[in-house]
Amino acid sequence: MSGEHHCAATSTVNKKCECEDDLRDSDRLWTDFEHCAQQVSRLYRDPTWKSLQTAAASTTQLYKSSIDVHRRGFEKGFRAGRISLAKHCAQQVSRLYRDPTWKSLQTAAASTTQLYKSSIDVHRRGFEKGFRAGRISLAKRHRKRQRQRSPTSPSTLIKKVRRI
Repeated sequence: MSGEHHCAATSTVNKKCECEDDLRDSDRLWTDFEHCAQQVSRLYRDPTWKSLQTAAASTTQLYKSSIDVHRRGFEKGFRAGRISLAKHCAQQVSRLYRDPTWKSLQTAAASTTQLYKSSIDVHRRGFEKGFRAGRISLAKRHRKRQRQRSPTSPSTLIKKVRRI
């Protein structure tokens, strides 16, 4: 274990410690706060445009850092909650599979599912037949209209010649 680091908080090997991340975040927030406080105090001592700009920039940086740390903390908590929920669900499902009544329900559900799937296939085939018939009917109507409106059809040309 020469290059490996083991953390009790995360119980993982070769990964960064979450406790180190938390310490780094709190150190960064503290230094940003100190810098912001220094710039604001300088602004009170020397009310110039330059000191106002630096105080505003350091205050903005402190705000961004705090939002970033808050977001990461929320994501970490959300991830931990999802893992906890997944473990709980897995325990409940494994307990359910060991239950003998579940096995009898499972076999009954399998037969019901097979009946449902076969009825869906029958309905789908009927729908497809009706859909094809509707498409054919629409295509026939479209061709009929095209023949009636076609400017190059012989009957249309004869009518145009008679008008002249």
